[in-house]
Amino acid sequence: MGILHANRLRAKILRHGSNVSWNKGIRCPCMSDTGSPDVTCSLCLGTGYYFFGTSYTMKAIIANEDRKYMISRFGLGMPKTVSITIPHKTYDSSGNTVDVIMGEIDKFLLLDDVFLQETDQIFVKGETHGGVSTEMVRHRGIVSVTALLDETREYTEDTDFEIANDSQGRARIINWLPGGNAPTDGERYTIKYTYRPEFLASNQLAKQRTDRGQKMPMLLVAAEKFGYPIGKEEA
Repeated sequence: MGILHANRLRAKILRHGSNVSWNKGIRCPCMSDTGSPDVTCSLCLGTGYYFFGTSYTMKAIIANEDRKYMISRFGLGMPKTVSITIPHKTYDSSGNTVDVIMGEIDKFLLLDDVFLQETDQIFVKGETHGGVSTEMVRHRGIVSVTALLDETREYTEDTDFEIANDSQGRARIINWLPGGNAPTDGERYTIKYTYRPEFLASNQLAKQRTDRGQKMPMLLVAAEKFGYPIGKEEA
């Protein structure tokens, strides 16, 4: 059997890998003993996850994408999964070395345009739940809006509406602009947009792999977070 060389493997990741950002994640204290989050939680917005600390950009090999059928209206179905191979070290904005210690529900955002996805959502203008607007887009990594329309007209981004952070930076919401056109309260409308997908490290966690004393790149499985916004991030 041939000898694996950690430096060669890391060099291949740097040469052929995709750009991803990585954030540490933690379960929200609102999670019950059965693993169910509090849907009214103001910290995680009912997702059960909270992301904190610095976001690091690194190279990774993304492979074995597994698409499962989703019933998006009801939030049912299995999310798609990918295998991610990452180095055991990365660098901060100052060039300092940072150890990559992976934890369950850590988050990866796929940054390269080749991974862009498109989806749509239907909202009711002015609808709230517990005093919070329900006009929240499902994905945070929005790149562009393809269209927003109701049964009578199409609306223009930055003239009629914008995609903005909510007051606490917890989610991305549709904000209707003063002086622009807008549906009447209670009217249904649809938005279609392009986004960068986000994945959470699964419980099949990567272990620090070694070969003859060398630390090797790590392999883990990550599942795309589907449904409600992907949790609150520390400002």
